[in-house]
Amino acid sequence: MPQSQQRKATAPYRRDKSMSGSVSRYVHNIADNCHGKVVVEIGAGKGLVKEISLISLHAKLFIGIDPSRNVSKNPYVHTFQTATLEECQLEDASVDIIYSIYVMEHILDPGPTLARAYSILKPGGKFYAITVNKKHYFASISQLFDRLELKKAYIEKVMRAKYELAFGFKTYYNFNDHDDVCKAMSANNYKSVNIFEETDNSLLDYYFPRPFKFMPYLISRLFSRSSWTKNVMVIEATK
Repeated sequence: MPQSQQRKATAPYRRDKSMSGSVSRYVHNIADNCHGKVVVEIGAGKGLVKEISLISLHAKLFIGIDPSRNVSKNPYVHTFQTATLEECQLEDASVDIIYSIYVMEHILDPGPTLARAYSILKPGGKFYAITVNKKHYFASISQLFDRLELKKAYIEKVMRAKYELAFGFKTYYNFNDHDDVCKAMSANNYKSVNIFEETDNSLLDYYFPRPFKFMPYLISRLFSRSSWTKNVMVIEATK
């Protein structure tokens, strides 16, 4: 059964200097448009992106949705539900904005998630997602490592990170190029779908060993006009 709890979020605004530029711009855009509105974050987790405190300050009601109990530790949401979006206990046409940060690539079938989002959005409500561009070389390498069962060893031995903690979510990339997004949004009756691509190398150099952290920046400079150097997709759609 989904669990829910309501509380008042009191976390102050703090700028996270380590946050990537693309995520920062994305969060600020939502914060600028959420004054007095009901906002839902899909996959809210425990609130690792500190600039989300801006949304907490401006929204009338900020709801965190996540199947993990970590959402109970999120200092920014006003209320939370331990559930997927499909399972959540929200009334139809009750939400102004739904957004996610690097969640859609982890959903095997985005259709039910998009359908549920559409049903709980008010007419004219907004759906936002920032996710991975699967045509980018990083996504191709990630999928290759998965197939060769090398990802866990690379993360633990080369990056010296805990695989289960930071990278334990399987990626499917079923909502991660223009065709996939347009087809899925059209099937669920969204209108005014806008898709933006950009390059954010600060998201990539984390995965490179220290001597090679210059590589994503060099690749982007050499192939700046190629779409496969754009690793970030931002989707904005209207009900």
